[in-house]
Amino acid sequence: YHQSGWYHKGFSVVGSAGTSFYSTYNGNYTESQWSCRGNISVNQKITKAFSGSYSISVIPSIPSFSNLSSVKQELNDLAVQIGNPKLKSGLNQTHQLRLNYRLKKLFISPYAFFCHHNKAIIEQWYYSHDDNNFIKTFNNAKYYSNLKYGFRLSVSNLFNKINLSSDFSITQ
Repeated sequence: YHQSGWYHKGFSVVGSAGTSFYSTYNGNYTESQWSCRGNISVNQKITKAFSGSYSISVIPSIPSFSNLSSVKQELNDLAVQIGNPKLKSGLNQTHQLRLNYRLKKLFISPYAFFCHHNKAIIEQWYYSHDDNNFIKTFNNAKYYSNLKYGFRLSVSNLFNKINLSSDFSITQ
């Protein structure tokens, strides 16, 4: 893992990168791989009260042991989980744009967040008449994306005792 940054007159860039090795074995199937992750953030202070930032991250999505295990796991009286040993790792790419405005005790921060999940691991449910149970299993989707936008509103040190914060957002 490595992180570096640069700052000059209200402008900063920070980058980080790391790598890991994963190996999973469930009794009859082994998957081993290297995974890399990275992040770059750019921040600009425009005035004393106003700033903006943008960040991009690339993060691997590794299936858990229970997602890969083909052993039947009882969830409750009506449902069981059976993993999928053929699941593949995916890659999540996120982008975030944020503006920040502070006026004395008031802080307002509108933002937009976009995430693209490649080979996303998704749950699938079906009913098995043979087992008389609902079955939860996992598969890889080709991809899915989501967009979230909104704003955060905060008031700090209200009556010299209270901090209030609320996040209003819409996800598509």
